[in-house]
Amino acid sequence: MILSTIDLPGGSRLAIISLFGSNRPTTIVDWQRKVFDHFDATINQIDCPFPAQSHGYFLDRVVERTIDRWNYLMVFDMDAIPLRPDFVGHVWDKIRDGRTLFGGAQQSNHILVNGSAQNVYVSPCFLAISRDLYLKLGRPTFDHTPRGDCAEELTWRVKERGFNLGLVYPSKVVDPCYPLDNGLHFGQGTTYGDLAYHNFCQDRANSETMFVDKCKETLARHGAAEPLSVSTP
Repeated sequence: MILSTIDLPGGSRLAIISLFGSNRPTTIVDWQRKVFDHFDATINQIDCPFPAQSHGYFLDRVVERTIDRWNYLMVFDMDAIPLRPDFVGHVWDKIRDGRTLFGGAQQSNHILVNGSAQNVYVSPCFLAISRDLYLKLGRPTFDHTPRGDCAEELTWRVKERGFNLGLVYPSKVVDPCYPLDNGLHFGQGTTYGDLAYHNFCQDRANSETMFVDKCKETLARHGAAEPLSVSTP
């Protein structure tokens, strides 16, 4: 598997990955790439045969095959983007201690553990971790488990083993349809602080247009002339 990385101070390397499949519009993939390109951040957009297997299953396969090529890993959903040009340095500063899992707050309300759904975890829509911490956690699966949804097992291990959890809670949500533990909500059109955006709800009719509009807005805010289209190979 070919994987592009970003060089960091001290000789470390960061890999940013996003998985997509033919079950979603290619327009979303194209616009995500435009935002990352404008921020000069290399993203590896990896084509997976969804829905033959789960998102977590393919994340496991990618990590297994590339773990020796990066020191730090960022995962973005295909309908998620950074919102500021310095996001790589900002996020790296959070995880370079080798003890911190960092990213957007999410809650799998359909999974109960000891009668409660209130396990807020770092969502794979926007997740960052060091290789050191991933190994200290025992190489946990990104796939769903009896106690968690995609990537939730990483948060469970962090809590159980006394490492650090850096959660970015929603600062704005267009449709706050899913509750979090502290009275906040997430849902379609979720902004995480001033750092990242996740569209969610890809099966909704307006999802593609909503995501493209957010990408255009972000590009325009950071000095790009508003593009009218993207070229598809």
